[in-house]
Amino acid sequence: MVSVIIKVGIIGDIILDTLLELDRFPNEDSEVKLLKEHEKAGGSAFNTAFELLDTDVHPYLLSTTGDDYTGDLINGKLSSLKLDQRFIIREKTNTGRIYILISPGGKRTMLSSRSQNPIPNDLRIYDEFIGEINWLHISGYLFTEPQQQKLALYAMKKARDLTVPVSVDPGTNTLRTHPREVVQALQFTDYFLPNREEYQLLNSILGHEDASEKTKFIVKDGPNGVFIVDGKSREKIPTLKVSEGGNTTGAGDSFNAGFIFGMLTTADIAQSCKRGNDFAYRRIMRGEQT
Repeated sequence: MVSVIIKVGIIGDIILDTLLELDRFPNEDSEVKLLKEHEKAGGSAFNTAFELLDTDVHPYLLSTTGDDYTGDLINGKLSSLKLDQRFIIREKTNTGRIYILISPGGKRTMLSSRSQNPIPNDLRIYDEFIGEINWLHISGYLFTEPQQQKLALYAMKKARDLTVPVSVDPGTNTLRTHPREVVQALQFTDYFLPNREEYQLLNSILGHEDASEKTKFIVKDGPNGVFIVDGKSREKIPTLKVSEGGNTTGAGDSFNAGFIFGMLTTADIAQSCKRGNDFAYRRIMRGEQT
């Protein structure tokens, strides 16, 4: 008997992350001590795909790398992974970079230089991509630029037509600067995965009662738990306790991976949130060794 391969499609950018752990956060015109430096492939979309590599589902990442030195570094790092790279296209653009300053308490400050073309423009690639997958996950950063938003919405509408579930992680900066675009995407979203701040921002924009009735909200609130908001119902799923000062970089992306994995293997939202918590906990406890 041939086993069915469950495929998760993730659309978003791949970034070269440089993590800089500091003895304290710098003030202007000052010097701080660099305790540790680590360079890795990153970005919300890549992080979610990476966390699914050792599971029973198969992640596909639809993204680009640039034709620059940073792109060479990213491709070198990807070559050692079991990630299917058929939909990772090398294009004549810059590759995104983010410098993440990590204070002793685990707080993060990011300095970003994003790619001008983080996902392909050829719609035929999206048609093929959506036709192969069982779940679509979208990085909210794509809603910050008109062309990227157009491509993301095209993929989401295509998934809706094929009854492929769609999840979105909005991103705090995206909701702050492009709320209208996020609200537009909600009508094609089955599972919206904000953190507490993002959920409050969304409510201040439209009020929960005005959101799509089909959309379920999975609100990530760190140590306070995860809240499932479905219409007027609300359920809390506790999180695992971690030591203070743990590096939470990528924990939300890891939760996304666990939640998607749970939905595809159990179809139970509460169990999927627990699985998301497990993935996030694992990410925090192992640190940035990927």
